[in-house]
Amino acid sequence: MRLNKSFRLICFAALLLWTPLVSSAQSKADVVIPTASIKTADGYLYIHNTPVSSIMIELKGREVTPAKNTNMPMFFVDGKLVQIITVDIQSFTGDKPAASVENTLEAHKIWESDYLGEQYQQKLKVESEKVAIGDVKALFWGFKRPGSNENYDRDYFLTTAFGIKLLVLSSPIKPSESVAEYKSLLTQIMSTLKVSSKPFDILKIAEDIKTNLKKENKPPR
Repeated sequence: MRLNKSFRLICFAALLLWTPLVSSAQSKADVVIPTASIKTADGYLYIHNTPVSSIMIELKGREVTPAKNTNMPMFFVDGKLVQIITVDIQSFTGDKPAASVENTLEAHKIWESDYLGEQYQQKLKVESEKVAIGDVKALFWGFKRPGSNENYDRDYFLTTAFGIKLLVLSSPIKPSESVAEYKSLLTQIMSTLKVSSKPFDILKIAEDIKTNLKKENKPPR
């Protein structure tokens, strides 16, 4: 599928979608679940825990559903496909990390677009824009596919750095849709980003959401 080519970033996603068993000698508080997608009243809360830094991000919309037949975190947000990926910064900087967040994001853009250009056997005409989302420095970039299909003709990414990793929100865009729509969507999702030096307690967060929904008598959509 051509879509998979433009989503090569899944190769770098160290996302273990499993729930560990809790032994009798282990309390729930001791369990660190690497990754989870939790249904909320307005969409989904996505959490990715690592020993160094962890992230939590929320996808909201009138209708938010996980994409089927994939092990990767992909969601349809009001009909728009959004993929959430984490990338080791060392994957594209090697032993010489970039001097700033801006340089790191630029280095990733070049690295990823060069690879995709090789797949298309044509140098991509990439456009990019620096974006400030509160205190978060991000880069919005993308390109028109040299060989588009009837479903998608462009690919765009919104990236930022956290710890030793990069967070990438990416979407393929249909011919009938505008880049501005996706920039707005990805920016809104990125604005919910929370970063922690410690793993998030997924079990507690899920239980709190469930309790609050019961109090409000507001079932998840």
